[in-house]
Amino acid sequence: MAKDLYKYDDPVDERKTLTFEMIKNSEKAELTGEIVGCVIAFLWVALVGGAVGACIWFLHDPVNPPISPFVITVPLMGVVAYVACFFFYQMIQTVKAAKYALGHEYHVSLDTLNKICEGEHDRRPHFSLENLAGRGRHRDNTVTAYYFEKNGRASTTNLYLRASDFPGDTFYLVIRNRDGAVMTAYNTKKYRLETENGTT
Repeated sequence: MAKDLYKYDDPVDERKTLTFEMIKNSEKAELTGEIVGCVIAFLWVALVGGAVGACIWFLHDPVNPPISPFVITVPLMGVVAYVACFFFYQMIQTVKAAKYALGHEYHVSLDTLNKICEGEHDRRPHFSLENLAGRGRHRDNTVTAYYFEKNGRASTTNLYLRASDFPGDTFYLVIRNRDGAVMTAYNTKKYRLETENGTT
């Protein structure tokens, strides 16, 4: 009887249950962004291709051309080919994002955040839309880098942590199988994995 006076209920775990369906939906949202980027890249190709076609049509006079057709066509077609590379690059990125969103080409790893470093630089892919839009003369992005104990460096190129995430916190990291890149992070202060503590 005396024991019951000092018996306390177990604390309630108020963390959200992190399910693999939630992870999948997060990747689907990423896929939506990639599809939008692909459409933008296609519109760039259509715009530049149409402008080049119009230039060739108006400048090329079969009887008395003001300039050699070779001089007109080759540089302009080079521009079209260069812009088309942006489109094909974006298509590849979209296909990859679809594989992760619709498949299981990733795994979840429990890891600890060691440090956060602001002002580091990540190399921007040559055929990224940022370069196509001319958003900077340099091919580097200024990023915040996150260093994890087991999985190494991640950055705001792919991952954004919240203001309430600090070094020493543990995370469920979504790791891409192909290259080990960290795609998403869920703080264990707020989430528990669906297989943890009997959760289903």
